[in-house]
This record gives sequence, structure tokens and C-alpha cells, in this order.
Amino acid sequence: MSLALGRPVTAALLAGLCVACGAGAAAPALPPAAPSREAAAPTAAVDPVDPSIPPAAAAAVADAMTLGGRLFDQDRASAAATDAALAGGMPPTAQGWITRRTAHGWRVDFYGPVDGQPASLVTVPVDDAGVAGAPVRHTPPATLDEEGRAMVGARVAAIAAFTPICGGPYNVDVVPGGLVGAPGWLVYFSPGTTDPDAAVLAGYVRIAVAVGAAGPVVTDVAPLSKTCVIVGGPAAPPPSAKVAALVVTHFVTPTATEAHVFASLRYRQPVMVMVDGGVFTVDDGRVTWGAAAAAP
Repeated sequence: MSLALGRPVTAALLAGLCVACGAGAAAPALPPAAPSREAAAPTAAVDPVDPSIPPAAAAAVADAMTLGGRLFDQDRASAAATDAALAGGMPPTAQGWITRRTAHGWRVDFYGPVDGQPASLVTVPVDDAGVAGAPVRHTPPATLDEEGRAMVGARVAAIAAFTPICGGPYNVDVVPGGLVGAPGWLVYFSPGTTDPDAAVLAGYVRIAVAVGAAGPVVTDVAPLSKTCVIVGGPAAPPPSAKVAALVVTHFVTPTATEAHVFASLRYRQPVMVMVDGGVFTVDDGRVTWGAAAAAP
């Protein structure tokens, strides 16, 4: 398994670029870290939950829209930054990357070890449209701040606890739990594919990590599906056909998840999530509900 951005070209160039490079790599002990400085609000304003959503599901759906939208924006920024950094040559000691919001968009740091601690080797700014600016190559490497070190620690700890559902590369994104009122960090593992005609609908994993004086501690491992579902590829419809929606069956949770919101945004298609009792439809970051018709 490689942990890399699952994009055409990028995935091949970054194969093997991971945090836990080398067998048995351990998460570094970190000083106490405050929660993310980022405000506990989604990257972009999320509309109120649709009236069609049952009240019992409203909170979970709201979190799914917030986290799925953030995951899409952050993943897009990470991919753009990776392409920009690779264009000038990735430092051979790079082990991974962390992506953070800034006042003007995103900051992506590609880091490696310096004297036993993670340091930024290359920083790439990315605007809110997903366009990368000029990479800043740090000579000598720049010390990461407390939050950056906490994010690296969370990422390393999550990788150590991660069991893939899909084969092939996975993208790794560290997201502040505070976006949905949760402590610590949420580390997402999103299956990648180098097939531009394929859509990954299931196989995502979310791992929650707390970072304190004793270092990062995994507090929850949540596979967001039981199986890997990748549609399209060689079986994609002919160019003359128009895809109305992507459909997936889901029984791990009673509602659509942030993975479905991310997939809808990533592939620019509605995703119909079939659950017990009806169908959640995810379209452009929005989730609606349709109950199954009662049997006659």
C-alpha cells in the first residue's frame, strides 16, 4: 500500500511518499498542543440542512456536509500544491504533507525529519480556486510551529492504525475536529485512482487522534464503508451517454457520510446513497432524503 495523492501522474510520482517511511516508524512525542487556531466553522458556509432530512438525522447530515466540503477543498489544494512542488523537484527526504487554511486560501507544507523533528522543506500557497502559487523551498528547512507538529503527529499515529479497504494508493488529509465541535484531529484516508474515468464511492476511513503531552493518541477508527466501491474505468458508459447519478448501497451508518459528499463534489455527479428505509441524494455538497415507498 502506498499513501499518495491518487491523481494521474501525481500518484505515480509520489508513490511511496509517506509519513511512516521505514518499518516500525513511531509517532514523535510532542509538547502539549492547543486546538487548531482555525475557527470552528466550515471552510465555506454550509446551507442549513434540507427540510427533507428527518430530525434524527439532521446533526449527522450537517456534519457530513461540513466535513465532506472541507475534505474536497483541502484535497484539491493538496493536489495542486503537490504538482507545483514536484515540478521543481521534491526533496528526497520529504515524508508527507499537511494542509492548513490561511486568510487567503491554503498553505501546504511538505515536511521531512530534521534532528528528529518534522520540518517544512517546501511550502506551497494555494488560493481558494485551487490554483497553486510559487513553491517556497526552505534552505535550511523551516521549523514547524506547534500546530504543524501536532498535525504531523496525528497523521503518523493515524497511519500506524490504518487498515486499507481498497488496494492501491490512498490520499491522507488531516482536518481539525473543531469544524464539527470534536476535539483533536480527524485524519481521512481517501482511496485514490489513476484512472480518470473511475469514481471511488466507498473505501474511505476516518481516524480521530488527540495530541497531548504524551504524544498523539488514536481515539477512534471509523471505516466509512465495509467494502471498496470504484465505478467506471473500463466499464464506463460510451461518450454519447450521460450519467444521471452514481449509486451506492450503504449500511455502515444510517445516513450519508462526508465520503459521499466528497465523492459528489470530486466527480461532479449526484451520488444516491441507498440505506435502510430510503435514499439520501448528495448533489453539489447538499444532501436530501427520500423515504422508500411503503409496501401495498
